[in-house]
Amino acid sequence: MIAKQRGRLGNRNFRSDCESSINSRTRQETRMHKLALALTLGFFMGTAFASAQDTKVDRPLDRLMVYAGTWNLQLEDFDTPFSKAGKETSSLKSKCWRSENYFMCEQFENGRSEQLTVYAYDAKDDTYNIYNIRDQAGSVRTGRLSIKDNVWTYLSQHQDSAKITYFRILNVFTTPKTIRFELDYSPDAIHWTVMSKGTEKKVGGI
Repeated sequence: MIAKQRGRLGNRNFRSDCESSINSRTRQETRMHKLALALTLGFFMGTAFASAQDTKVDRPLDRLMVYAGTWNLQLEDFDTPFSKAGKETSSLKSKCWRSENYFMCEQFENGRSEQLTVYAYDAKDDTYNIYNIRDQAGSVRTGRLSIKDNVWTYLSQHQDSAKITYFRILNVFTTPKTIRFELDYSPDAIHWTVMSKGTEKKVGGI
């Protein structure tokens, strides 16, 4: 992702946008949060894999530093109301830094800056609130990240009139530098349909 969130860090160039319904930007957004990243994320403090798995580190925002660097993506989309079947490859780079209370990544796809992602840790339930800024007008999309062992899950939703559609990015760290990701949608947050899936491999540092 980044998963995109990933993807996008964690999944990438999806034809729906979790914030503006069927919109090509979602695919790019989830790609970022799926670097894990996702989503998409994914994405070394000491031993990176331990960091990705450990949910009891002293500084929870440090877990996210695993996303920093350059990742190569291989992606397969499926026919759904929000995506079209196809395959693609791309390169995703995350330049990341943190302050006392926030973690931020500027994310580049194939050399072009696509969005700034800000993470804020919520200690009450050990999750992260996510804010994606995608244009100069300050358009912000929100989501939530939870980490359980090596599985990073990004959740968001879009409401169109009275209808709500839920989106989920699953980033599974199979090694410190490899993520298996999946992007799903659901009408009820219970029954999920796969929109896209693929892998991310880290090929460079920050």
